Amino acid sequence: MSEAPAEWLQQIFDVNFFGACRVNQTFLPVLKNNSSRIIHISSEAFRLTLPFMPYPLTKNLVERYAKVLRQELKYRGIEVVIVRPGAIDTSLLSVVSSLDQDKGRGDAPSKKWLIEKPFSVFARVAAKEIPRAKSPEKVASFIYGISGNPHPQAVYAINNSLKIRMAALIPFGLMEKIIRKILS
Repeated sequence: MSEAPAEWLQQIFDVNFFGACRVNQTFLPVLKNNSSRIIHISSEAFRLTLPFMPYPLTKNLVERYAKVLRQELKYRGIEVVIVRPGAIDTSLLSVVSSLDQDKGRGDAPSKKWLIEKPFSVFARVAAKEIPRAKSPEKVASFIYGISGNPHPQAVYAINNSLKIRMAALIPFGLMEKIIRKILS
């Protein structure tokens, strides 16, 4: 992220966070009290502070926004739910895992970046998540099931990694050392 263009970061926040805000503001006037639900899609990575990854930052913001909405909209009888999926077999996972292979191309970000070596290691580590990824259809089916639950939980997790849950419990200073060792 240190070498990413600000416009690129702005686009990611615009889609992941401000997109959710816009959808809520557009449809909130038509939601009925006591029978409506807003479901926000977060990520199991929302707790992690990782180099090269603005995605968890945006999902952390989505989580906090959804929790504030949940508290506000309870007064109108509208449920706000957070879904924290783990790895999903989407283009995002494929792009991250293929970044290391792009080093030979002149337009590849890693070719231009000063932090090429740790970035390459990060891409290889991320590629290991592909085998445990759920299909988008399975995740959508899970979310559809939640949408009909008359008494939904505040937060649901699907396909979450024990390794990531444990990493989130490690103090930041120690986690920073672990990540630096892995990426060095």
